[in-house]
Amino acid sequence: QVCCFCWFLFLVHVIMTVDTAQAPPAKKSKLDNGHENGFPSTEQLKDDLAAAHRILARWGMDELIWNHISARKAPGSQDFWITPGDRFWKRMKPEHLVCSSSNETADVLHGAFYQAREDIMAVVHCHAPAIEAVACLEGGLQFISQTSALLYNRVAYHDWEGLSLDRAEGPRIAQQVQAVTGCNTLLMRNHGSATFGRTVGEAVVLTFYLNRACEVQLRAAGSTLPVSTPSTKLFEHAASQYGAMDVRPGAIDGNPGCEWPAMREWLREEEEVEAPQAALLAELRSLREEVRGLKSLLPS
Repeated sequence: QVCCFCWFLFLVHVIMTVDTAQAPPAKKSKLDNGHENGFPSTEQLKDDLAAAHRILARWGMDELIWNHISARKAPGSQDFWITPGDRFWKRMKPEHLVCSSSNETADVLHGAFYQAREDIMAVVHCHAPAIEAVACLEGGLQFISQTSALLYNRVAYHDWEGLSLDRAEGPRIAQQVQAVTGCNTLLMRNHGSATFGRTVGEAVVLTFYLNRACEVQLRAAGSTLPVSTPSTKLFEHAASQYGAMDVRPGAIDGNPGCEWPAMREWLREEEEVEAPQAALLAELRSLREEVRGLKSLLPS
């Protein structure tokens, strides 16, 4: 009878929790409309960086605890915040970011990127399947679509040297980035990619479009129909259009076409919807433990 009474209390609590569970008040990011006052504060920077992990994870562009996203701490500094290398991206919070990752390759690669150019303020390195597939092709990224025009004449390549554990590889990576004027993407052959931004948002948006360009290329290559390839002159024109302020990837200061604030808004809404569910699950786990404790007091 006592056991039945415990289960009755449990069910009542579950019903009440479902009716009353509310999402915690949303914490509006200071970066929703861009960095309005120059370089972001540490709090703002880490907030963006953590959000970048969670966004890319929702798009399936993470790989367990591996790969890394970083942001330079301050202009001219060689220090940066980076993925810790010990948790899934979907669960990344600002307090989890570190100055030196437990994944040694992160420090080698990102250290090289920031040494290469002072204007690189954020980096996304990932192994998204479409990107990794194109990185394995001898010809690399093919410019056949409008999306790829964003990257035209801005992609550098670095041959795979195995796991990037040797700091001697750093200068070779930096040299490849420096060799391409305005380089915003490094395709690491048989490995993955790195995109470079003046903000975290720009690096993330570039990764999205790189992945899309790679997906389009692979689908076109898998077709039995002839592929139309625009002229070099047309791609040069389209690339210059992408450089315009209002359509620049990850544009800041609330300019039209600024994708990053939209991404942040979407992420916030998604997480707000999930918050009550997460709270309810936590309550259920707690009640289950309480019921187990009560059952242990019953005579056997």
